[in-house]
Amino acid sequence: MKRFLISSVIVLSCCISAIAANISYKNMTITVFELSGTAQIINGYGTSGNVVIPATVPYNGVNYKLTSIYEEAFSDNTKITGVSVEGENLTEVGEMAFCNCSALASISLPNSVTTIGNKAFAYTAITSIVLPENVKSMGTGLFYNCSSLESVTLPKSITRIPNETFYDCSSIKTLDIPEGITVIGESAFVRCGALTKVKLPSTLVTIEKMCFYLCSNITEINFPKSLRTLGDYALYEIGVPYLLLPEGLTNIGSSALHNIKSAQSIVIPSTVTRLYEYVFSGVTEMKNVYLRAPQVITLNSSSAQPFVSIRTKVRMFAPEDLIEQYKDTSVWSWFKYYYADIKGDANGDQVLDVSDVNAEINLLLGKDTGEFAAGSDVNRDCAIDISDVNETINLLLGK
Repeated sequence: MKRFLISSVIVLSCCISAIAANISYKNMTITVFELSGTAQIINGYGTSGNVVIPATVPYNGVNYKLTSIYEEAFSDNTKITGVSVEGENLTEVGEMAFCNCSALASISLPNSVTTIGNKAFAYTAITSIVLPENVKSMGTGLFYNCSSLESVTLPKSITRIPNETFYDCSSIKTLDIPEGITVIGESAFVRCGALTKVKLPSTLVTIEKMCFYLCSNITEINFPKSLRTLGDYALYEIGVPYLLLPEGLTNIGSSALHNIKSAQSIVIPSTVTRLYEYVFSGVTEMKNVYLRAPQVITLNSSSAQPFVSIRTKVRMFAPEDLIEQYKDTSVWSWFKYYYADIKGDANGDQVLDVSDVNAEINLLLGKDTGEFAAGSDVNRDCAIDISDVNETINLLLGK
């Protein structure tokens, strides 16, 4: 029996050798698979400069389609500066395929690519990249610590931005996330320090924990009506002047809005009924908070800690019939000033008049720093525009 097993192993090895062979081609080690007619780059460490990935590889008079780059194939090659791909045969870029190629500044991928593995381009010097429209699977940490990366075009074929995709990409300034994305993964944009403007898609449901952690220069970000969850530390220390959180949002995680020092006003939508630990810690410039839930929001003592230094000056706006309940509820009673949330009362003076229209116009013209932003979103669509001005005018006219 033992002899039979040994013989079987030898035969199997011979069969594998007969259908797969490693060859050297253009300073790369490539495996060709005779049965499938395909080839795979397994080692590109001998390459330098601008590397061209061929569409086919010749072997024994046959051209094999090069369909994949194996994991770590070019990893730690500090001599390559660019990568381009011939033809439309390449379908997969393996895990860490170009990781730590510190001189790699440009890479062009064909639309045939459908899979890109974890950290495939991490720690490279790429400045911009267009990901193919047919990519269905993206690994985590794809551009981890690509500090020179300024521009990325994401494919419309994906529904999730994986964890740590742009971790420490400190040169990205603006980002449009395509429609169809429903989840932005954990730590996806940690320490993207140059990021100033983020456009979120109308399909987004979840922003996972630490997503925009320490993106302190973000001054503009929209929140779509589809959003349901803000994870723990999701917006930690972003630099927005105000926060208009959408109706439909149900979960704001612990410390989700921690250290947003520049925010002067915020809307907590009617669909949020509980706030967790330290959710507003460090909001030192906060002036106006709008609580829109139809019942008193559950708030534990630690959640109120960030307001300790400003609780005597923060103005709390709530449904008129809940004001006395807030004043009588533990923790919420710490706050000194409560006012009725009156639709159209942009400046919060409890009177609906032309001064509210002026407050909204000043905000649109950039003359207001954000103090009256929460009250200016009259139609509650998480955007302040001319439609809010028109609605306030209609309210004044009794329409």
